[in-house]
Amino acid sequence: MSDTINNTPTVPTPAFECAPRTVDEVLRAVDDAANGRTPSGTVPAFAKAVAGFWGFNVGGTTNGTRVRVTNLVGVEAPTDLLPHVAPRPLPSSPIMPNEAPGPLRRVYAGTTYSQVNTLLAPLTVRNQPGFGDLTVGGVTLVGGHGSGLVEGNMASQVRSLDLVVVNAQRRAELVRLEPASDPVTDPAKFSGRLLRDDALFAAAKVSFGTMGVLTSVLLDTRPQYRLEEDRDLRWLWKDFAKIESQVRDPAVSAVHLWVNPYATFGDHRAVQSTYRRSLDTQRNTRGPGIVSADTKLSLWFSRFVASSLPGLLPLATDLALWMVTGDDVVMPSPIALDFGPPNRMAVSAASCSVPAADLKDVLQRLLEHFKEGFGQRWASSPVGIRWVKASDAPLAPQHGRDSVMIEVPVLQGTPNLDQTLQDYVTFMVNELGARPHWGQRLWLDGTQLRKVYGEANVALFRTARATLDPLGVFDNELTRALAL
Repeated sequence: MSDTINNTPTVPTPAFECAPRTVDEVLRAVDDAANGRTPSGTVPAFAKAVAGFWGFNVGGTTNGTRVRVTNLVGVEAPTDLLPHVAPRPLPSSPIMPNEAPGPLRRVYAGTTYSQVNTLLAPLTVRNQPGFGDLTVGGVTLVGGHGSGLVEGNMASQVRSLDLVVVNAQRRAELVRLEPASDPVTDPAKFSGRLLRDDALFAAAKVSFGTMGVLTSVLLDTRPQYRLEEDRDLRWLWKDFAKIESQVRDPAVSAVHLWVNPYATFGDHRAVQSTYRRSLDTQRNTRGPGIVSADTKLSLWFSRFVASSLPGLLPLATDLALWMVTGDDVVMPSPIALDFGPPNRMAVSAASCSVPAADLKDVLQRLLEHFKEGFGQRWASSPVGIRWVKASDAPLAPQHGRDSVMIEVPVLQGTPNLDQTLQDYVTFMVNELGARPHWGQRLWLDGTQLRKVYGEANVALFRTARATLDPLGVFDNELTRALAL
């Protein structure tokens, strides 16, 4: 039997599935799972948590019990902090040089970013991914990200995290992890097991479901703000120096880039989205290619070209990029940082991280890869490029280096979809030393993992897993393939 997660068939199917509504219910569910207990009988004693089902790979599969955390929703002001704990300062901005941060808030793992921004108002998160329906727990654990070298991945906002783990006595327990160098919890006010360890915390915050069921995180916040969005049509190589200079401009909050994987008229068309802080009121609207991307006509046309006329993809992608342009659009940050209707297009996607300093060379080689594969490998959407600050999590794709995430989305129905994505990931890993995104389509083995992350980082991760999951209850096909 197979299971389907975000349009992607996966194996195996869970023997039992539950959707607890409280942390106590998660504890009972994981305790039952660790001992193979279900209302209908005995099942394999493995567990795996999933949230919004937006991931693309086998990281959430199990032949035991699947725990859906989509009902763990909410935002709370913490009542168990040490007296001295304060929010971390915000990055300096020329337009708001001394802006005060918001208070710390505990956010439950199944809460989507759209829900978080509603519940936090008039506050917001420090950074967010490009899709508001993604959950805080899921994005955090896979090293998900926004764009901009000012902020790190979503896990970088986390001050502490609560996991339901299975101990050596095969009992579920609530564990709170936080760095010893920056403790936040008053032990007298927390009823679970408190672990303060820098290495353990760093490993667990990007652990893609291999160490326990994440129930909540303590996040930094900030006051809501407005951004001016400019989406400008570029020639990739002609304008490359200008694009990179704006990425590092302190007046720019974030830049992301959409690139036609196929050259037309001697260069690659691209759209640069640039975000700057604004004190102006909301004005103007995004381009028609953004606003109408999920209409029936747009979806039909995209699928028709991708499935029936893939030879037209270079010109069709140029047209799509031209349609999304638009300048001087001022919006609240939660809206500006969400890609909007294009998120509703049915795609399968893979993404890889490379050092930001190597982007030009990597892009040249990647685009040559697509050129050589034209007629067999069909990249039916613009390639997405986003910059992310370095991470301290040992198996975060952005570990130890300012990074660029290069995402290749392929529309459902495109010929040779799986082969296109597998060839992309394999090329990036084997030829360019890239690190695949843990939440997207993934082809990686243990040897490749150690090549791109290094033995020392894998050892740190394995040590954390042995501490938090000593019996291997959260093992699955992915952990076995990677020898984790």
